Amino acid sequence: MPRPPVRGSVSSNVMAKMNFDERIQVIWDEPNERLTEAPADAALIAEVEAALGVKLPADYLHLIKKQNGGYFCWFNHCEGADWDASELRGLRRVGNKNWEELKEYMAEEQIDTPREIDGLIPFAGDVHVSICFDYRGVADGAEPSIAFIDVESFDIDRTIAPNFRAYIEKLGHRSPYIEYAIETPEDGSEVMVEALESVFSVAFDDWSEDYDSDTYKACYPSFSAKEKGLPFSLIWLRRCKSKSGLHSCFQVPQATWFLNIGDGVPEKLIRKFVKAPGFDATLLYEPRHQE
Repeated sequence: MPRPPVRGSVSSNVMAKMNFDERIQVIWDEPNERLTEAPADAALIAEVEAALGVKLPADYLHLIKKQNGGYFCWFNHCEGADWDASELRGLRRVGNKNWEELKEYMAEEQIDTPREIDGLIPFAGDVHVSICFDYRGVADGAEPSIAFIDVESFDIDRTIAPNFRAYIEKLGHRSPYIEYAIETPEDGSEVMVEALESVFSVAFDDWSEDYDSDTYKACYPSFSAKEKGLPFSLIWLRRCKSKSGLHSCFQVPQATWFLNIGDGVPEKLIRKFVKAPGFDATLLYEPRHQE
């Protein structure tokens, strides 16, 4: 059954309704030292395209001109991809594609999946799986589809989107937890914490010193739920960032906190949570198996 409505909530489907142009305004987390490259200019784009022998999708180039690689702030999963695509490679990493060692192994083991691997250019993924621009059979200048491949088990080679724009528009959010955005007054955090502790019968410990203060501002996680015999597996409360980023909330810009609740939370506790005074909450996400 769907959860009851929450005071002050907005549509939880706002993310799904955003088109490509709306998404790329909010998609990036803040630049990341490991993933975000120096800005991509026309000269670099021409150099990479010449090295790859293809014309990269205009929508991909448009996105990386805003930020040349990094983590997404919210969108992280595309239907058909067995991997949460929470990041996008910058142009230089895309241009450094090299399948040679992998091709040698595939030849030795007589592996033929993924097929025609030279026609695949990965732009997301890890050492086990990749999400790729698929130029296999694509005419010169035509836009590639998007493929998901497995280069560990060598058993998956599937199209997950007809083009890069469609791929970004298909991205959604997936989590093992129920997620809420919470709004509190400037001086209302203590009251909100006390109310949540009463509703869920947990004690939130202040772990803010154990985390990057620029990221969390404050963090009150509690892993005591199972120890107390409570029916849900985890409850986690953390501040939103003051700027756009992984822990900001573009669906509810005025939100000050996130609350994640693990699997198995009873409906009666959600009803108490809905009625608790001192804050407004918006249901952001709920795993399908709990609907």
